[in-house]
This record gives sequence, structure tokens and C-alpha cells, in this order.
Amino acid sequence: MKKKLILVIIFVICLVSCGHQATVNNKIKDNIQNIGSTESPNISSTNQASDANKSNTDWKPNHGIADVVSKHDADGNTEEYVYINSNEGWKAYSEPIGAGQKHTILYKTTDSGVHWDKIIDSADTSSTMPGGDILFINSKVGWIISNFPMKGTLRLYKTNDGGVTWEIQDISSSSEYSAITFNANLPVFFSMKDGIIFVSCIDTVSNKDIDPVAFITHDGGENWSIISLDENDKTFSWNIKKQDNTISEFQIIYNNEVWNSEDAINWTKIKNK
Repeated sequence: MKKKLILVIIFVICLVSCGHQATVNNKIKDNIQNIGSTESPNISSTNQASDANKSNTDWKPNHGIADVVSKHDADGNTEEYVYINSNEGWKAYSEPIGAGQKHTILYKTTDSGVHWDKIIDSADTSSTMPGGDILFINSKVGWIISNFPMKGTLRLYKTNDGGVTWEIQDISSSSEYSAITFNANLPVFFSMKDGIIFVSCIDTVSNKDIDPVAFITHDGGENWSIISLDENDKTFSWNIKKQDNTISEFQIIYNNEVWNSEDAINWTKIKNK
């Protein structure tokens, strides 16, 4: 009788222990899903990206993007969040590594930032992704601006699979820019096809800033061409305002609509031309 009682007690202890271990394992699993991520961006009161496409009159660049949030710290590290709808988004954690380059880790969420899955790390030997600023315009297509100093050439990296693999887009300019290095903002898309990149320029001969240029596309970013401030494209015209020799405002006229921005990311429609 005593043996049976002892066996029952041991059995109960095992059940309790196994149940406790399962709970611990589940907590560990949940924690692993959140490794490398900090608190989700405070995009809205429900911790979800807002719907920027509620009506055509409220639609604004970038095309398809619901929210863009950027965080910085004193050491130059950044976290960038890009949401294309209320659930789906990317987070890039970047830290400077010198010569204008960044080490970047890219994550993706499909549940409004509750969980983040690591996609790729630019430091991995097999990685095709550089460090840099990110932009996605849909579930598959995105860009990274590397801003590696190259005379006469703008270097972009494009993904067609949601950030898993990346390909270089080296965009050459005309010979008059052969001594110029470019420092680019992220692309701005006013439709699925029409996009523009604002680029500041440094003359490496005089080591001075010169007037910025823009690169434009009409095929969704497959091909880009350069236009200066005094040139107009068939779709775009653009301008800038400066304060203390620094660009303080960007302006685009697209399809007879005038748009202004202070950071080339968030845009406000001023009027119909």
C-alpha cells in the first residue's frame, strides 16, 4: 500500500514538473521571437500602422506606405520602421561603422509589431544586403540607400522578395558629374511607376557642396535618369529651399499637384497647380 502511495505521489510531482517546464519553454520561445527588437513603434494608440489610403484625396507619397518612423540615439544608432498596411512592416536597426557605412539588421512583422522575425544581417558573410536606410512600397519591392562615396555614380540596392536578397543598382550620371559624389535620400514614389530621389552633391575637386540633383524613374525603379534643378521632366518638376546653407524644404509638382516636405519622407499637398 505504501509503495502504491509513493508511486502516486511521484506521478503527481512529474505532472506538475512537466507542466511547469512546458510553461517555461513557451516563455523562452516567446522571448526568442523578440530577440533583437525593442518596443514596437508608437505608430498609433492601437500599436498598429494607420491607414494612409482612406481616400484618394488623402493619399500621399510614398505610394503604399502607411507609416514611416525613425528613432535615433546619441551614438548615431537608428531604428527605422516602414509599414505598408496595418499589419505588415519592416524594422531596420543600424549602427555606423565608419566611412559613411552602416551595419544593419532587418526584421519583418505581420502582426503590427507584436513579433519581429529577423530576415537578414548585413554583417553575415552570405548577406547581399548593405547597411543603410530602408524603403518598401509593397510586400516584395524595397530599396536601401548605401551612400558609399563613388564619383559620378549613385548606388542603390533593390529587393524583389521582401528583403531576403538584394541586388546592386549602380546608376551612372553624365560626364559633367564625374568628380561629384552623391548623398541620396530614399526614393519617393508618387505612383507605382513614378519615383524621385533627391541627392545632395559634393564637388571632390573644390570639396564644396554644389546644387543638388534628382534621379527619376517612370518604370517602378528599374531605370533612373538624372535631372538638375533647372530641368523639368515630363511628369515631375522640383525645387528646394535652403536655410543656413542647408536644405530646409523640398517641393515637387506632380501631375499639377504641389507637394512639400521637410525630410523627403513625409509630404503635404499644398494645392493643385
